Amino acid sequence: MAETMPAVLVDAATLIELLDAADRAPKAKAPRAARPANDDDEKCARWLYGAILNTAPKFKEPNFKTWANEVRLMRERDGRTHREMCELLQWAHSNSFWRGNILSPAKLREHWDRLTIQRDAANEPKPAAAGAWWKSEAAKLAKANEVGVGPARPGESTDSWEGRIKEAIDNGGKPPAPPVRIRPTDAAANAPEQRGMKPAGLNLKALVGPAPAPRAA
Repeated sequence: MAETMPAVLVDAATLIELLDAADRAPKAKAPRAARPANDDDEKCARWLYGAILNTAPKFKEPNFKTWANEVRLMRERDGRTHREMCELLQWAHSNSFWRGNILSPAKLREHWDRLTIQRDAANEPKPAAAGAWWKSEAAKLAKANEVGVGPARPGESTDSWEGRIKEAIDNGGKPPAPPVRIRPTDAAANAPEQRGMKPAGLNLKALVGPAPAPRAA
């Protein structure tokens, strides 16, 4: 004969307290099913692996489902695009330090901000060294604009343009004043036309004297 459990008598007040305690106890949440990565996430994961192989040919093939899930997290939670992920990992593997440290999407995600800052700083154009403005066309134009000379004039030779830039630099960073052109007077302008004409009021006899008398035969 099967044994029966003895009945436990609980008064109403105690039962209510037990039920209230059960209601107050934190309820375990059922684990939420992870959202699966899509096909593009896995394609991106495989592209990242191929990029890593370029610098680490013996790198072992990973679990692409795990990698695709990390790509999904970067895309959904961090707002990264697949293109941004590929470009940043490619830059990281062009860097002698980072190429040995960024070997998975998880590491790419972990160091994203630092990688972005270093990449952007490396891509900033560096100003030409002082006094070396003539070493490239871009540096020449930058210096010419800085000192107010501007680009070369149509048909102007490089030597002439560089000379004007140097004059502006020597002039304290300002283009030298253009030379003052003196307009010739009307008399000077007409001088060739009057050449050989007797000046008005000139008495040649007074200057030369009387003509000599003819000699007797």
